[in-house]
Amino acid sequence: MSSRRSQRSDPRRQWRRWLLLFFVLALLVGGAKTCTAVTGRANPLDIAFIRITTPVVGVIKSIGEGILSLKDVFRIPALQRENSTLSAENDFLERRVAELEFAQQENQQLQELLGLPPQPDFTPVTARVIARPYDLWLESVIINAGTSDGVRQGNLVVSGDGVVGLISEALGTYSRVQLISSPALAMGAVSGGEQVAGVIRGISAYRLKLDMVPAGSKVELGEKIYTRGVEAYEGAEDNRPRGVFIGVVMHIGTDRSGFMDIVVEPAASVNRLGNVVVYTR
Repeated sequence: MSSRRSQRSDPRRQWRRWLLLFFVLALLVGGAKTCTAVTGRANPLDIAFIRITTPVVGVIKSIGEGILSLKDVFRIPALQRENSTLSAENDFLERRVAELEFAQQENQQLQELLGLPPQPDFTPVTARVIARPYDLWLESVIINAGTSDGVRQGNLVVSGDGVVGLISEALGTYSRVQLISSPALAMGAVSGGEQVAGVIRGISAYRLKLDMVPAGSKVELGEKIYTRGVEAYEGAEDNRPRGVFIGVVMHIGTDRSGFMDIVVEPAASVNRLGNVVVYTR
C-alpha cells in the first residue's frame, strides 16, 4: 500500500504521464490536421470542437451585446435633449416660414395699392388694419391712420380689389372704418353702362344691394358698379372720388315699391383685409 502511494506521489512519474498524454494529443491533432489538409474535409476533432465552442461563443456574444446596449441606455437622456432641441428648431423654422409668407402677402397687397389709379384732388393715405371686433366682424375695423394723417369722417377706404368702406370715426392716430358689408352703410353708386345712379347698402360679406334704382332703368347682369363721387357740396364729409370699383351686378328683379331689386357682388373681400388706402382731401 505504501509503495503504491509513493509511486503516485513521485514527481518524475507524474511528469512522464503528462508528457505522454501531451504527446498522444499532439499526435491526434496533427493527424487530424494532416487528414484535413490531404482530403479537404473537416476532421472529427474540428467538428467536435466547433460543436462544443459554438454555444459558448453565442453566450459570450449575447453578453457583449447586452453590455453594449447598456451604453445606449445611458445615452437616452442625451438623445431626448437632442430630440427636444431639434424639435424646437423645427418649430422655429416653420414659424419663420409662415411669417415670411405673411410678409410676402402684405408686400403683394402694398404693390396692388401702389398700382391704384390716381384720383385727382384726392391724397391717398396708406394704412393697416390693426383691430377688428369679433362681435361686429362685418361692421367695422380699426386702421392705424387718423386725423394726424389727414383722415376725416366720410373718406373712402379701398383695397387693391375695390371699395372696402367709409371712415365712420376719425381720431388722432387711428380711425374706424364702416365696412361695405355693413347694413348701416349707405353710399352713392353709379352703373358703368348707362350711368344709372343708386345707393349701395351692405347685406353680407358676399352681397350688396343697389337701392333707389327706378324700375325699367337700364342695368344689366354682369355690369360693373362704381362710386358716384361727390354727393353733396364741396367740403362735405361724404365727398369721395368718383369711379372707384365697387362690384358686379349678380341679380336683377323688381320689388313692389316700383324700384329695381339689384344685388351686387362686392369686388373686395372684407374677410381678408390687411393694408388699405384712404382717399383724403
